[in-house]
Amino acid sequence: MHFLNSHIALLNETNLDEIKFFDERIQMHSSFFSLQTIHLPDPIDMIKRKSESFFCYGFFIRDKIEGYAVVYQEKRFVQGKEVLIWSAGRVRLSKKGLGLGFLLRLSEQLEVKSWFKSHGYAYTLKGNKDVEKYISRFFKKFPDFPVMQLSGKNTIFIKPTWFPFALKGSFKKGLVVKKAKGSDYSHLLSFLLEEHQHYHLGRVYSMDYLNRLNELPGATWFIAIESEKIKGAVFVWDSFKRNASSIQISKFSWQPKIISISEFAVKENEKNIWLSLLEKARRHAKAKHVFWLQCGGDDQHPLHQMVSFPKFQIHSHLLEFNCKNTIKPLHWCDSDLF
Repeated sequence: MHFLNSHIALLNETNLDEIKFFDERIQMHSSFFSLQTIHLPDPIDMIKRKSESFFCYGFFIRDKIEGYAVVYQEKRFVQGKEVLIWSAGRVRLSKKGLGLGFLLRLSEQLEVKSWFKSHGYAYTLKGNKDVEKYISRFFKKFPDFPVMQLSGKNTIFIKPTWFPFALKGSFKKGLVVKKAKGSDYSHLLSFLLEEHQHYHLGRVYSMDYLNRLNELPGATWFIAIESEKIKGAVFVWDSFKRNASSIQISKFSWQPKIISISEFAVKENEKNIWLSLLEKARRHAKAKHVFWLQCGGDDQHPLHQMVSFPKFQIHSHLLEFNCKNTIKPLHWCDSDLF
């Protein structure tokens, strides 16, 4: 591989505008559509909120940015235990940046070189051949680059809020769904931790993280209560106020205004509790005159059985590095595609 006239540089808070300008001219591609998401006003705000530490790298050709990567560490559950894991959470490349080993060369960067020796993960759109060609390959010239495995599949759906999730009679009697108040948060935290221990890569929640989520526009936790105990929870926020997304299918372009469900847990994934929470979130979005609700997760998650047509689906892959287990339970997906 020849890397003439190209280099990698560490970006800091003062030059993150490079990322914003790059996102405005780049699209992510699958075999079916193209997707562009511009995160404003801070392009890596969500990564900062959920990570323990992060590094942002720009990929330059003749001093013009042609790609970037954000690599960060966060606490996740692996086999029910808290683990500090790394993620190549966001990697973007222009067409000019392809074929120059940007991803491989990340493993040579001093700040993250030691991270790449431990367990890590990333996401890619299904049909992204530029990433899929790296799967299960070892590169002699880059021995520190870990072997990447296809570990799971995800589906993100976008559903119009004018269609209910279920008929009124489908909801569970005796279940109360309400907005969480300050006095609910200690119980909410315990519930989330207990449920996410059962996910592969489940999130290790903290009160600090919940507080950081509540700083987002329109931040709302809906909790399902039965017999005075929390049996389910979803977090929704006005992602359209921070993220501008555009989806292109052939010559058709679509810019949906979206409210996102980005955190969730339901005791034993009980269907009627799920339906009650999803319907509450749908009505919440519709009352704000926002006509698209976004959520998603592991392809095998019971959530997907409850989201009927009409909906738009986006499929992505979970990729893992240095992962010893080949058989896993449901994994937790929190891709920031939107």
